[in-house]
Amino acid sequence: MNSRPSTMVIEGVDSRFEMEMLYRQFPEAEGYWDGNWIVTRFQANRSWFEVDFINILHLGDLVWLRNELAKMHSASAGLIEWEPLDGFLKLVAAPDESGNVRWVIEMLYDDAEELRTSIEINNDSTALLDILWQIDDVLGAFPLRGRQA
Repeated sequence: MNSRPSTMVIEGVDSRFEMEMLYRQFPEAEGYWDGNWIVTRFQANRSWFEVDFINILHLGDLVWLRNELAKMHSASAGLIEWEPLDGFLKLVAAPDESGNVRWVIEMLYDDAEELRTSIEINNDSTALLDILWQIDDVLGAFPLRGRQA
């Protein structure tokens, strides 16, 4: 299991994607909209390329991803297309017939220059459970505030 409670990692043989939730953008806000923005460090690497940038992520988006991953884990099937609100990140996950999961992660890592990259990660279905635990740890460190309207 992940040793850093504010981090979610997806990794394969030669690729890795990591989201490290650093702090609340508006720590005093208790409402659903303002209170759930988390300043997050995104890192992705493959054997010949590395990306490291900071952006914000709304916890409501992370809860949605967690729920969809749980459905995929239970059914060993499905397709997830996750695109958080600000459009700088897109994650697609799909299991194959043998139970392995193929992840395609696209990132806009430099807004000013519109620099984009994508990585593919393949791992077995047991990684889904670890990712679910990691998200639960993140939500324990940064509990969802307020209620969605």
